[in-house]
Amino acid sequence: KKQKGGTGRAVFELDNEKVIKIAKKQRGLRENELEGDFVVKNWLPRFHTEGRDCVVVENVARADKETRAFLKPLQKFSQTDFENKTPELQEALNKMELGDFMNFNLAWNDFIAPRNWGKTKDGRLVLLDAGALDLTTLTHTNPKFRYSNEYLFSGDAQKKQIIEYQDILNKDWD
Repeated sequence: KKQKGGTGRAVFELDNEKVIKIAKKQRGLRENELEGDFVVKNWLPRFHTEGRDCVVVENVARADKETRAFLKPLQKFSQTDFENKTPELQEALNKMELGDFMNFNLAWNDFIAPRNWGKTKDGRLVLLDAGALDLTTLTHTNPKFRYSNEYLFSGDAQKKQIIEYQDILNKDWD
């Protein structure tokens, strides 16, 4: 049974206990690499196995109301706060036992979106979208990136590389 997935991956329920996330774009491969990361493994669905273009993880139901309440203290912070590692944000994350996420290049708005979190059968709140752990994949695949300061103030050779990288990450999986 197909479930809601992101831009880079398709998600299918294998059974009541497991889902398979299959890369449908190159960026989906990067997202799959982040599943089961040992640094934040307690905050991700339990990892079972991986293949060339897929991962099998614990089947976790969304719990928007509960995750909205859990994430509420983080809603006042922005991507800039995260990038600047502000003391207030670090304190909030540590208080929520999420301090290890400071080690990642988070896509902040995806990280704090209740739709990207769920609750396991044993009661753990977990981040369902490991793609939120790497802003680079998200920003470099977004067509609007070509209007960002990082792009606009790059040299011609770097702009060409960025466009090629974007095209590769957005390419449908063959």
